[in-house]
Amino acid sequence: GANFVDRSLDERDWYDGASRLGVRCFRSGFNEIIDPASEGRVRKLNLAENGLDGTIPPDIGLLADAEELVIRWNLLLTGDLSPTVGNLRSLKTLDVSGCSLTGPVLPPGGGPTGSGGIALLSGLRTLDVSYNFFTGSVPPELSLLTDLQYLYLEENMLEGTVPAELGLLVQLEDLYVDGNDLTGRIPPELGNLSFLEILYLGGNALTGPAPSELGRLDYLYYLDLSENKLTGGMPTEWGIGLRGLTEMNLRSNDMGGVLPSEMGLMESLRV
Repeated sequence: GANFVDRSLDERDWYDGASRLGVRCFRSGFNEIIDPASEGRVRKLNLAENGLDGTIPPDIGLLADAEELVIRWNLLLTGDLSPTVGNLRSLKTLDVSGCSLTGPVLPPGGGPTGSGGIALLSGLRTLDVSYNFFTGSVPPELSLLTDLQYLYLEENMLEGTVPAELGLLVQLEDLYVDGNDLTGRIPPELGNLSFLEILYLGGNALTGPAPSELGRLDYLYYLDLSENKLTGGMPTEWGIGLRGLTEMNLRSNDMGGVLPSEMGLMESLRV
């Protein structure tokens, strides 16, 4: 496969190298190819499905004006997520899904909480690190990304608990944390995610009762808590509050009890 750029580059070099891979640079807001030697800067870099191998070089942090960085589905791409990604302060989309990246989602760094990398990207709206081999915990520092709307952490090797701090991401619409090795209870703070539409927590080892606070998620239409170790019954608050829910998957848990009559209020639920 093609090897990722592995030498020290300035932005002009990145433009030349990216062009050889079929990447084009556009003037912000216009469908016009530009030369960064003039006024333009690299705004979007898409290297998806290119057969790249090697590692993500630290020089990626030189693309200071980039708003989108997409490197998904390069299965031979290994190593960690370089902390220099934290230099891309204009970034709104970061997608490294479907690679073979390892290490923590947030490597140690010089950020305000002692973490580096993506924890510094306060304007990030989409973060997709799914289908890799990331280890460690789900970082509570993700709560610093207050503009985040789409968070995909599924199918990694993450351990520990689902941090209550995720409940601070009040703009979140999609939350995927399924297919990891998470334990402990589902934090009731997730009920604060008032714009959430999709919640995937299946395929972990979560315990305890499902929190009634999820019944406050007025916009939720898909809920998957399957293949965990949840106990107790389905909260009556769900039937009252989750009127827009169309699909709910609770299979392969240890839940019991009587189905609440309030389920009859969930008129959008597909049976």
